Amino acid sequence: MRFVRIQGLGLVPPLVLLAAGFLAGGRLGAVIVAVSAVALLLALGAAFAAGSTPRASLRRTLPDHPATAGDTIEIAVEGDIALAWPLALARLEDEPPSPLDAARPGEWRLGGHLRQHYRFTNVPRGVFPFRNCEIALRDALGLVQRRFRVELPGSLLVYPRRIAVPLGRRETQAQGDQEVVRGTRDFLPGDRLTRLHAARTAQRGYPQVRESTPPPARTCSLQLQCPGASPENVELAISVAASLAESLLAAGFDVGVAAEGISLPPGHGRDQLVRILAALAEADARRIAGTRLPPPLPDAYGELWLIAAGEAALGPEPPEPAVFVPVGAELRAPAIGSLDGLVAWAGRWAP
Repeated sequence: MRFVRIQGLGLVPPLVLLAAGFLAGGRLGAVIVAVSAVALLLALGAAFAAGSTPRASLRRTLPDHPATAGDTIEIAVEGDIALAWPLALARLEDEPPSPLDAARPGEWRLGGHLRQHYRFTNVPRGVFPFRNCEIALRDALGLVQRRFRVELPGSLLVYPRRIAVPLGRRETQAQGDQEVVRGTRDFLPGDRLTRLHAARTAQRGYPQVRESTPPPARTCSLQLQCPGASPENVELAISVAASLAESLLAAGFDVGVAAEGISLPPGHGRDQLVRILAALAEADARRIAGTRLPPPLPDAYGELWLIAAGEAALGPEPPEPAVFVPVGAELRAPAIGSLDGLVAWAGRWAP
């Protein structure tokens, strides 16, 4: 908590007027004294309205779902502070984490109800922890102001930018309902008649049905290598990885990710997408650009998709079987110079 802070001349003007009123005497002096006393009462009431230990109940409303880099995010903070002096003005000011811009303070409100509503435009990727709010109290004349902090933790998660990637013939492989016949067995009550195997039934002399299993999972891992890349190209590579991961998972692949500080084994479904996007949201672009050695691949990584920026994008394509995805705003096609260029790259790339 901060001590009382005097604004401008603070209590000097009303004290001077008070002294002048006593010296003047008469009706004029009485009016001056009365005005000065009211000003002093308002100032002292605001200074001590919240008591020595202020009691505030605040809540911050963040987006229900993780945002995406480039979005506009609206945040609201509201609540109440216990005031023993009802004529005090109060204002709420949230303290957003760096590098988010400072929030515009809320309006001065009479009484103990507080509210602040603000927005961020074009938010960057990352995880942004909130910690405190600041409450200011003052009198109507602005003579005295008191400020103190209130702990109000929270976290804002912003996923990397993504774009839908057409995967061409690879999408036709994502047929989870196709089955591979691995044998037959005797017909059992409840089996569908469409599963009868005519030739095997004729051979065995008793109805036989097909036993099938879905095709084995198709697995791939995205590996980010960006030694010496600019911050813009690292961010582009992260967005490319997020876009490919989302599109490959939608196509039925098991997808993993390997980058500096990230090692996610291949998985499938919505939960895996959330894990990948959260990990890429927290990825440290400086560490990725400052590491020359390729990050280790997770276990059972499957097919390798190498997303290369910086020196890795300028070198020869990897000798081992891999899908090479060069990224760099300064590179020529078929390298990916923007997120929209990923769609064009996918259209030219033949699996």
